[in-house]
Amino acid sequence: MGRIGDVAGGGPSEGRRRLVAVMFTDVKGFSSLMESDEATAIGLVKAQREIVRRNIARWGGEERETIGDAFLVLFESAVNAVRAAIDIQREIWEGSRLANCRNISAKVANQFPIVQLFY
Repeated sequence: MGRIGDVAGGGPSEGRRRLVAVMFTDVKGFSSLMESDEATAIGLVKAQREIVRRNIARWGGEERETIGDAFLVLFESAVNAVRAAIDIQREIWEGSRLANCRNISAKVANQFPIVQLFY
């Protein structure tokens, strides 16, 4: 994986520039759930990873980093980033409703910077 640097910050000149949509996701309340019910939290993050990865693939995203329940994803298309975010939130909401976990939801944020990738 390459590093992501802010072009406006004037990082090293090598690397290639591209306009991408950046998506961040995580599960609201995951850390608290991990403290109170580790087994449920681990099951939840496994299901969340499947949902996120399925939608990243469906909408042409590139998984750049995963830490715990958080994902950093790049998309060539802002429209596809938004579509993926909607589908992720919908699937997690439906799954948590069916599992009677009403307090679980996905936080998804999209940004549209120009980034410089270093390979």
